[in-house]
This record gives sequence, structure tokens and C-alpha cells, in this order.
Amino acid sequence: MKTKYYFLVLMAATVLAAAQSDSIQVIRTDNITARLSKDDRIREQQRICEIINGAERAEAAANAQMMDIARQYIIENRDHYKIDSVIRDLRPLYISTDSGFRSTVHVGQFYKGIPVENGGLNLVFDSARGEIQKVHDNIIEIESLDVNPVISFREALKISKNSMQDKSRVWGLRWSPYLLIIKDSNNQLRLCWRFDESFLPNGELRPKEWRFSIDAITGSIVNCTTISGGFHEIYTDFNSIRKYAEAQKAVEDSQVAAVVNTYFVTNWPSLEALNPGQEFRVREVRLDPRTLEQTVMMAVFYKGIPVLGGGIVVVVDANDKIIEAKDNIVRGLKVEVNPAITPLEAVEVAKTDLTKSCKRVRTSDPTLAIWVDERDGHYSDPKLCWRYIASCDYEYADSYTYYVDAKTGAKIRAEANFIREKF
Repeated sequence: MKTKYYFLVLMAATVLAAAQSDSIQVIRTDNITARLSKDDRIREQQRICEIINGAERAEAAANAQMMDIARQYIIENRDHYKIDSVIRDLRPLYISTDSGFRSTVHVGQFYKGIPVENGGLNLVFDSARGEIQKVHDNIIEIESLDVNPVISFREALKISKNSMQDKSRVWGLRWSPYLLIIKDSNNQLRLCWRFDESFLPNGELRPKEWRFSIDAITGSIVNCTTISGGFHEIYTDFNSIRKYAEAQKAVEDSQVAAVVNTYFVTNWPSLEALNPGQEFRVREVRLDPRTLEQTVMMAVFYKGIPVLGGGIVVVVDANDKIIEAKDNIVRGLKVEVNPAITPLEAVEVAKTDLTKSCKRVRTSDPTLAIWVDERDGHYSDPKLCWRYIASCDYEYADSYTYYVDAKTGAKIRAEANFIREKF
């Protein structure tokens, strides 16, 4: 869908540029080409970005309308498809467009909240009328199936690792394993862990990727196939797969977090006593697919306000045993948490900086945080600050994270963001 719109946008920008050649093309005087001024280049960039934004908004509106029609179709046909939203459910997932610019809404089938591979509906739309033109029914009948996994996702990763260890070593994992109901070669339904894992074959320089489906009840490998083709050919439904993986990861992360919290209470009972007003929350859990170790990073909060930098790191092995624990936090932290300046006053700092290069500045809503200086791995000199993101007011502009002293209004730091933030 996007390819079509970007192509149209490129054509529109080219035509518009030709129509306005007297104002935006380079100026020729005596066969000498002069460059556009900085202000003209900025205005031209903003104008092209507005064209792209308009096309993207039109695409988003058309897609939203088709998704709404798909949802209405599902509601009107609940009885026909035996939908109860608890055991059996249908959910619109994504939209694809073929070479004839016909759009299809792909509706996924779910059983007790678990996606069913290749199950669901394909609703083909008449683009001119905005109506459903054809329905392809791919519903898979499921009478009863146990969806409570016996083996964990880390045990599934261990099985894949053991199956490949004689001829290659683990290289990486695209995303966390997620549960999926599939049909095996005997046409039997199986609850499986599905994940894509890269291995570096012995004697080769480039890793190869395999897709594993491992039975979540028995631990047997249902299938393992190499992946070929481009990324977008493999993952036509990237966002849905990512959501499945993230949801499953959240469940697994909560389990390892419970292990860490138990260790924390037992082994560091004095830590909170040394730091009254502070609390520690799990911020992120990272899995190393090579060792199957999980690193749990705990953030520090002081009177409900996040403390930037520092924290607690705990490493849990594949058997849920703590093998490393360390902290780097400010001892005896005391900060006045009532700001002296308002969020609007804090935002003026970024506006003063960025209006030198653009006419309009946009910012996210400032939030309070506690800034601490780092010296040789130790944190000190805590300050209450306002933290927010700011950029010039046009799409794809570079953005910066600002930290402004909430007492004095002075800029502590402005950091460029490697990924352009949207807000």
C-alpha cells in the first residue's frame, strides 16, 4: 500500500516542482547555476513533507474505513462463524494491496487468545465503492485444544540450540518466541512455540536464519525450515507478529521479575532502608539467545519520580538462578520534588534553541525526572528536572531530548535522538 502512495507522492512532488520552477528550481544567470538559500531549502523540504503527510493521511483514512467495515462484517456474522470472543475469535490484522491496487483485509483466527496459523478470513474490497467484494473463508475448526504450555520459551530455545549445535552456533534471535496453533504434517493441531533464529554454520562467514515450530506440550520439533527471500516477503504481517511476541515476552518477563523480586527482598533488605523514598521497578528484561540468560534491569524511582542513570542489574541463568547482581545508585538521595518553574517555562528553552533553524517548534509534554551526574561510574549531584522531546515542526525533522533544571530553568543537557521520535 505504501509503495503505491510513495510513488504517487514522488510524481506529485515532481509535477509541483516543475509548475513552480520560477521559485524553487535553481536560478540560472549567464549559464551559472546558483544554489538555493538555506531558507528556501527549508521551505522546500517542509512543502514536500506536507505532500507526503497528506498522502499518508489519505492512506490511513482509507485503511481505517476498511478496518471498520471488516469489524462490522465480523459482528454481523458472529453466529455464522461461531464467535464468542473468549474461546473463538476473529480480529482484523492488516491490509495488503495487490498489483491491481485491490485491497484485502486479512482477518486472523484466534482460539483462547492464541493465533491460529493460516486461519481466518480474507476480505477483498472494491476500492471504488469501498465495499467488500469477495470473502475467502479459511476458518480452521477446533473442537478442543490445550493451550497451556508445558515447556517454557527458554526450554524451546534450548531445544533449537541443541538440534543445531553440531553444525553451527547461535547467532541471534529476531524476536521473542510466541505461542501459535498450527497444523502438522499429519493435519493434527499442535500448540507450538514459533520463533526465527539465526545460526552461523561451521566454516561459513554469514549466518542463516531458521524458523522453528516446537511443540509447547511435548517439546518435539514440529518443523524447522530455512528462511529465504526479503524481509517483507517473509513477514507480510510484521506488526501482528511483533505484538504476539511482545505480549508473550511480557508474560515471561513477569515470571523472571518475580524471581528477581524475591531475591531482592531476601538479599538486599537494607537497600531501601539506606534510601528512604526510593523504590525499584523492573524496567527491562533482555534475553541472550546464546546462553539463554536473562538480564533484568531495575529502574530507581524517588517519591514516584524516575531517577535517570544508575539502577540495579540482575542476571538470571537458564535455570532461573541468580548468577550476578550489582547496583549503581545514589546512596542517601535527597531532592526537593516540587518544581520552581512550570512546564511551559521549561519548553521555552528548546524554542529558544531551535527557532534559530526553523520557524515553528513542537515539543512533547514535559515530565519530571531526577538528573544525576555520572563520574567514573558513580552518580552524584542530583537535580530535579523537566524532560521532554523537541524538534522543528515538520515531518522527519531531527529531534532532541531536553533536560531543564526544574529549580533554575537552566538547560542541563540536550541530546540528539538517533531515532526520530514521533509525538
